[in-house]
Amino acid sequence: MNGAETGRIAMIQGQLQEALWAQDAWEQAKDSLWGARDIARLGMLLALATTLHIFEAQLPSLPIPGAKIGLANLVSLFALYVWGFREALLLAVMRQLVGSLVTGTLFTPAFAFGLAGGVLSVAVMALFLQVGGKLLGPVAISLAGATAHNIGQLMVAWALLGQPQVFYYLPYLLWFAVPSGALVGVTATKLLSLAGKIAVGAPEKALAKLRWLEQAQGHRRAAWVTAAALAAMGLVIALAFSWQPAAVAHPQAKVTVGGEVYTLLPLDQPGRHEVAVGGERLILEVEHGRVRVIESTCPDQICVGTGWIEHTREAIVCVPAQVLITVVGGAPPELEYDALVY
Repeated sequence: MNGAETGRIAMIQGQLQEALWAQDAWEQAKDSLWGARDIARLGMLLALATTLHIFEAQLPSLPIPGAKIGLANLVSLFALYVWGFREALLLAVMRQLVGSLVTGTLFTPAFAFGLAGGVLSVAVMALFLQVGGKLLGPVAISLAGATAHNIGQLMVAWALLGQPQVFYYLPYLLWFAVPSGALVGVTATKLLSLAGKIAVGAPEKALAKLRWLEQAQGHRRAAWVTAAALAAMGLVIALAFSWQPAAVAHPQAKVTVGGEVYTLLPLDQPGRHEVAVGGERLILEVEHGRVRVIESTCPDQICVGTGWIEHTREAIVCVPAQVLITVVGGAPPELEYDALVY
């Protein structure tokens, strides 16, 4: 075989190799493209997620900033198993946009709460599914997602108010993540089991994840361990926060708006005070060394539901008005109140 023939064979082999590479690239690109079935699946899941989002928005608000059941996380968890992270994240963002348009909360604090909670929840659940999905199971992963969902909204409250005292609510959020995450996880397990039986034409990766649910052992134990860990973490943080220093001299209610001190109210002088901020209005009541919000124009009424506070490690939060009320000590100077006393 002469040099010309050898070169011709090498050229042919190179062309064949390039053709194989092109075919592989085309197969990968084809797999990444969305077909009619994918678009229909996206529309169906988006409609379900938006419905759950709107339904939850109609439920009474809890007196804990950022606390949400996260019913729409059910769709995110389902999409993670049967589709993937990119699609689950897209659904989380789109459901916030569409749901907020319907409820009239687009680009409001409620929208920021939901978007941050949904995105962080999907990211954490995807990480847990990738790292230990075979061992953890949907309930444990849902518990992690519920925790991330609530903490994400709490971080938004911190960003809006500029005050770290909002993290006094962290133990309650960890405890609340246990029943809410378990509810979503158990429901997702039932749906995924059903999907594994009727799945037709699903990607092989999705089918493999669904087979985990049939073959894996110990998912229930993982769920109980995760729930117990969240409850224990909440208890430890609550005990740390519940420790109170020596009684402060001349306790006062410090009212801050957007991180700036609005007024100081001595807690030894009973009365009612009005705080007007932009289009929001709050009525504060001081009595027996305590303070609470008895009336507010904000839609969620979280500040009213919080009730009385009297210790330095407690806080009342009104995110729409960017108001934070805490208890501090100080000298008893003559104060000129910005609030109206009556």
